[in-house]
Amino acid sequence: MVLSPPEPGAMLDIKTIYITSFLIYICMASILGITWRYHSAGYKGIGLWFCGMSAGVLSFPLIAGREFIPLFISVVIGITLLPVGLACIIRGLEKYFHLASSLRLQLFFILATFSWQSIFLLIFNDVHIRITGFNALCAAQMFYAAYRLRFHVPRMQKRLTTATASIFMGLAALFSYRMFHSLTQIGSRDMISPLDPTQAPPMLIFLILTVLLVFSLVVMLFQRQSLALEQTARQLENSEERYKAVVDNSPTGIAVIEPDGTISMVNRSLAKQLGAVQEAVRGKRLAGWFARTGDGQAGQCRGSEVLEPPESGQCAEVLIHQHGGEQKRLELHTARLDGQSSQTIVQSIDRTEEYRQRQRLAAYQSSLEGMVQEKSEQLVKAEKMASIGILASGVGHEISNPTQVIAHNLAAVHKFLDLAAPFLEQVHAEPEADDDGPPPDMLPDMLPDLFPKVRGGIVQARQACSRISKIVNDLRDFSQSDEESASAMHDLRGIIRSAADFSEQYLSRRTRCFQLELPAVPLDCYCRPHQVEQVVINLLKNAADSLTSDQDSITLAAWKSDMGLHIRVRDTGRGIAPENLSQVTSPFYTTKREVGGTGLGLYMAARIIENSNGALDIQSEPGKGTRVEIVLPGTAESGTR
Repeated sequence: MVLSPPEPGAMLDIKTIYITSFLIYICMASILGITWRYHSAGYKGIGLWFCGMSAGVLSFPLIAGREFIPLFISVVIGITLLPVGLACIIRGLEKYFHLASSLRLQLFFILATFSWQSIFLLIFNDVHIRITGFNALCAAQMFYAAYRLRFHVPRMQKRLTTATASIFMGLAALFSYRMFHSLTQIGSRDMISPLDPTQAPPMLIFLILTVLLVFSLVVMLFQRQSLALEQTARQLENSEERYKAVVDNSPTGIAVIEPDGTISMVNRSLAKQLGAVQEAVRGKRLAGWFARTGDGQAGQCRGSEVLEPPESGQCAEVLIHQHGGEQKRLELHTARLDGQSSQTIVQSIDRTEEYRQRQRLAAYQSSLEGMVQEKSEQLVKAEKMASIGILASGVGHEISNPTQVIAHNLAAVHKFLDLAAPFLEQVHAEPEADDDGPPPDMLPDMLPDLFPKVRGGIVQARQACSRISKIVNDLRDFSQSDEESASAMHDLRGIIRSAADFSEQYLSRRTRCFQLELPAVPLDCYCRPHQVEQVVINLLKNAADSLTSDQDSITLAAWKSDMGLHIRVRDTGRGIAPENLSQVTSPFYTTKREVGGTGLGLYMAARIIENSNGALDIQSEPGKGTRVEIVLPGTAESGTR
C-alpha cells in the first residue's frame, strides 16, 4: 500500500504524534470505562462513538507522519467503534423513548461502514477516496439519527429532541460538506492536515457541534432518568396509597406492634373490634383491651400470653372488653413484619358471631339429638307393636289352651259341689255328730271318686293360670320401653328360648321344620335381654315370611367362640336379590309393603346390635335362602353402650 508523500511543511514531529496518540488513547479508555458502567445502551453508545471519533481524528496526523502501526490501530478502532457507537446511541434512544424496534438500517450502516473502509484501505491508494467514503457513511448515519429523533420520539420531549435532531442534521451537513470537498481532491497529492489553517473553520464547527451533541444527549438521558425517577416515585406513592386503602378497608383487623408492645399502626377494622377510633388506639398496648376476670387476670380463651411480648407465628384467641361492656372474641395471628424486624404485625379475626353461632348450633344439635332419641324410641316401640300385632294370633292360641283347661276343671268342681251339697247340709244340720265323721253309708257312691279328680283339676287350673300370667307378663315386658341396664349378666339361651316360644305359633303355620340348637353350657352376656329378644323374634318372623312352602326349614342356633357369642337364624326360603342385600338395614326399606311391612325391623335390629357393640352379618343367595348371624361381646367392657 503506497501513500502519497505530503508537502514538506506538512510533516509533523514524531514525538508530538506519539504524545498526542497516547493522550487520545487515554481519553478514549477513560470515556469508555466511565460509560461502560451503565447498563443503558445509550451511555455505552456515547463512549463507543467518542472512541471511534477520536480514532478517526487521530488517523489524519498519523497519515501525515507516515506512522503505519499507530495509523493501523487508529483506523481499525475508528472503523469498528464509530458505527457501533452510533448504532448503540440510536438503540438507546429507541429504548428510552419507547420507539419501534427497528435495527435493519442501523445494521446496514454498520456493515456498510466496515465494508467500505476495508475496501478503501485494501484497494484505493488515494486517501481522498477513503475520506470521501468515510464522510458519506457518517453523513448517512447522522441523517438517520435526526430522522428517528424528529419523527419517532414522544411529544412530551418535543423541544429537546428537536434541538438534538437539529444538531444531528448539522453534523450530517458537515460530513456532507467534507465528503464533497474530498471528492474535489481525488487524484491530487495534496494532503489535508487538521492543523492546516484553511481547515480551522470546518474543524471548529465540527468540534462545537460534537460538544453540543454530547451535551444534548447527556441532558436527554438525565432528563429521561429524572422522568423515570419521578414516575417511579409517583408509582410508589400511588402504591402506598392503595396499600393503605386496602389495609384500612380490610375486614381483617391489622396492627403493627412495636417492641415495647405499643400499637404504631392500626386499621379501621381492628379499631372497630376494640370499640375505639384509630387515633385512640395508636400508642396504646393491645393487652390493655383483654377482658379481665374476677381475680384481675387477663381473660383468655387460649394462648393470649404469646402477645405479651408478641412472638412471631403464634395464634391466640382472646376476649376483648369494650367500653360499652360488650365482649368480643378475637382470633389473633402474629408474625414479624419483614422476618427480621423487631416490629410485629398482628391480624385479628372477629370470631364473636361465629362463637355465638356455634353455641346456638350446639344447642340446636343437642335438641335434634334429643328428638332423634325420642323418635328412635318411638320407632322401637312401633316396631314392637307391629311384631305384637303379627304374633297376636299365636298369643291368643297360647292363652286359649290354658283357658279351656281352667273351664273344664271348674265344671268338674261345680259337679262335685252339686253332689256333695246334700251331705254337707246334713253335716251342717247335725253339729253334735261323732268326731269320727258321718257314717260312710251317708255319702253318695260317686262322691269318693271325685276327690282325686277335683284335686287334680285344681292343680291343672293353677298351672294354666301361671301359663297365662307368664304370657301376659312377657307380652307386657316386650311391649314396654326397654329401660333396663346392660350391666347385668344374662344367659342368651333363656332369651332365645323365650323368643322361640313367643314365635312358635307364627312359625308353625309356615313350616314343619323348625330347629332350635342351643349348647348345654350357659351363654352369659352383658346385654338388654328384651332388645335381644326383639331382634331374634324379628329375624324369625322374616325367615318365616321368606319361606315358599311348609317343607322349607328354619334353624335357630347359638354358640360361643373366641370372637364372642353367636346367634344365627338360617332359612331355606326364596333369599334376597344381590342388589337389595345392601339396603335391607336401611330405614323404611321393605319388599313386603303390600302385606303391611314397615321396613323398620332389620333397621332397628341393626341399631340394637350396633349399640351393643356387636356385629350383624347378612348373607343370602336367591332361591337357596338367607343366613343372618349376630356376634355379641361376652365381657362387660365391650358390652352395650
